[in-house]
Amino acid sequence: MSKSQTATREEKPSLDLARRTWLSSLFTWDKETQWSVLFWITAIVVTFMLLPPRQQVRWDYDAGDIARSDIRAHQSFLVEDPASTQARKLEAEASVLAVYDFDRRQESDILVSLKEFFKQMRDLLVTLEVQEQTLVKSYNNSKGDQRVNFGQELELFRQQAEKQKIERVNKFIQAVALEVTYEQMSPLISDGFTERTEAALVDSFKSIVGVGIVSNLELLHRERGKGITVRTLEAVAEEMALDDFSAIFSLDSARKKVRDALNSVRWSRKELPLKNFLLTFSLDLVRPNLTFNRSETEDRKKKAVEEASAVYHKVKKGEIIVRAGDPVSEDQLLKIESLNNIAPGKGRIANILGTFILTSLILFIFYRVLLLMVPEIQKSTYQLVMLVVIIVMQAGLTRIFMMLTQAISATNPGISEAALGLAIPFAAGAMLSATLFPTSVGVLVAGVSSIFSGVIGDWSFLIFVYSFVGGIVAAFSVINCRQRFHLVKAGLLVGAVNVSVAIVVVLNSGELFTTLAFYYILIAFGGGVGVSLVVSLVLPLMETVFGVATDMKLMELANLNQPALKEMIVRAPGSYHHSVLVGSIAEAAAEEIGANPLLARVAASYHDIGKMNKPEYFIENQSDKDSRHERLSPSMSALILTAHVKEGVEIAKEENLPRRIIDIIKQHHGTRLITYFYNKAMELEDPSVQSVNESDFRYLGPKPRSREAAIIMLADAVEAASKVLSDPTPARIRGLVQKIINEIFIDGQLDEANLTLKDLHRIARSFTHTLTGIFHHRIDYPQRPLTSPEKRDRKRKKENGAVSEQDSARGKPPEDARGSGAKDIKRLGQA
Repeated sequence: MSKSQTATREEKPSLDLARRTWLSSLFTWDKETQWSVLFWITAIVVTFMLLPPRQQVRWDYDAGDIARSDIRAHQSFLVEDPASTQARKLEAEASVLAVYDFDRRQESDILVSLKEFFKQMRDLLVTLEVQEQTLVKSYNNSKGDQRVNFGQELELFRQQAEKQKIERVNKFIQAVALEVTYEQMSPLISDGFTERTEAALVDSFKSIVGVGIVSNLELLHRERGKGITVRTLEAVAEEMALDDFSAIFSLDSARKKVRDALNSVRWSRKELPLKNFLLTFSLDLVRPNLTFNRSETEDRKKKAVEEASAVYHKVKKGEIIVRAGDPVSEDQLLKIESLNNIAPGKGRIANILGTFILTSLILFIFYRVLLLMVPEIQKSTYQLVMLVVIIVMQAGLTRIFMMLTQAISATNPGISEAALGLAIPFAAGAMLSATLFPTSVGVLVAGVSSIFSGVIGDWSFLIFVYSFVGGIVAAFSVINCRQRFHLVKAGLLVGAVNVSVAIVVVLNSGELFTTLAFYYILIAFGGGVGVSLVVSLVLPLMETVFGVATDMKLMELANLNQPALKEMIVRAPGSYHHSVLVGSIAEAAAEEIGANPLLARVAASYHDIGKMNKPEYFIENQSDKDSRHERLSPSMSALILTAHVKEGVEIAKEENLPRRIIDIIKQHHGTRLITYFYNKAMELEDPSVQSVNESDFRYLGPKPRSREAAIIMLADAVEAASKVLSDPTPARIRGLVQKIINEIFIDGQLDEANLTLKDLHRIARSFTHTLTGIFHHRIDYPQRPLTSPEKRDRKRKKENGAVSEQDSARGKPPEDARGSGAKDIKRLGQA
């Protein structure tokens, strides 16, 4: 390594080392304590993010005062509008129809009484006449002494008869409440209550029977265009609304109709007094049957006013009620008073407790399901911390964007808060989790984040659905995401799904073909793009702070322009080539058992970067036959070989490589024994001086703790051993692979790698297949017969000395090509 490169590396700040210093200081307890503390801290932080802002200030203003600061609603509430409430009460009062009582049997009842009266009077008059005639007849048949008192008797009879007539007539007058006297009825009495007179009187009444008659038609016409409530006066009252008054008569109109009917009857001159009396008598019988019930109308209006609900205006959370420097209006004062009436501490403790219980329950379920779906995550507290950061970050983003949308909507009444809410990046946490962890973790985070988003959005079910659907799509859209541009594509997909949900919303509201629907769709699509932008900004920060290895980061690290790889190609080309082959072998095996093939390939490329410091001590970098180890003791050689792991870790930290790659560099040899130098030390051992300690010839470890690290250990050993095969036939390669895997397995190096025997079988099969392809034999292709022109051409060239017979054999390359090819094959370790 050059001095300039060494100085640059030493002067370069180790961000990875600093990162692990402050994070490691947080986790000095055992894992159970770490997880418990992490869980409760997360629950508390998320709880206070979910709670609505608390108001702690009360404002004391009068109308016309200048506001000293902006007054913003800390939560949604209702405020009564007195003017609108009064207008609603007046409207309710005006909507009550005037009540009129209708006695539709009044005329018919009068006619019945009239007919009965005429009949009774006729019968009475006939009876009295018969009685008088009988009295007179008895007088004529009597003798002289019996006629002395006849005059008195007759007079007394007539007085009694008159008295009966008066009683009967007065009884009728009282029954129908007439304003006539017995004397005024003398023409009718003289007429004898004849059937002709009765018929004329009854016929005159038939024209108004069942017709509404009002005493004040002008009062009725005031209700024109509105209508009245007609209530019948019967045992079972009925009501009906009436807005057509054309069939209703005034009292004068009804009397005129009766008068005209009586005038149409032919009366003799002698009957004129009777006619005049009948006109007076009939007009007295015509009375209003549709009367305004003022008391009932007032009662109904009073009840309608009492039942009229007050008018409230909703003040939305975040709305600016009055700005600093503006005078406080009456309407604003009402809102301020309503806001002051919301007790700041009322229900706050219960709200905090309920939200904390909900948050703890959701996080506990999330944690348990997470361990079931991704059990290996419990081995790393760093990964749990990352998930906590993502969940808290998503809740914080949602809260911040909610406040922004409320502020923008409050200051711009034309912009809907619901529409702006579609632009909130609800799915950012799910996409970020699916990028850093398996897709199943992203789905879990989507569920948790959507619940928290719904709570932040005032327990909105629509926000929950919108967030959950977008989060699920975001989690699945970043599968095999290996380039930064793929995040943009994922954001476009999330935006398309957001648009679908927005269309469902506008369909339910019936506003699909409106300008509002266009804004909903546009903002929803922008929300999906915003998700990709947020993830693109946060992901590099997460990769740097936590040292995680996403597929995109791994693709960047696989680039040969990386400083560590460029330096390794120059200083240790043999080790680099060995790493490339190990990466190819490990990638195929990882894909076979469902591990991360990209991580296996990239980590394999860096697993031997520690050999750059002393490349000449490793055989793949030695150009001559003399080995540097021949001049060293076995223990010193073992020390140099084991040092390349520690030096590789240091270089990786200086280059800010992801934590998983650093772990693989540490673990790729595990605690394996350096057999060659250990055996050599045993041969040279002098028990009288010092005994050989096996631990001095083992790597420091730790053993592989991931499937990828175990695969790289196996691939590293297999690739190195395959180079010594004299005849690499498939059978020999298979036997070599099985032998090395068995040795490593028996040595206990795979105890912590979470590999099954089935996985080892698949790995062995993959190794055999890959190495067989690398060491395959070439076929000696037969020559095709020469044609006659070719034979003549060859004979001519031979005679001219242009080519030798041996070199002219078809399919055989020239000497320089043969030499170059053999040399290349030998340099690649394939010969």
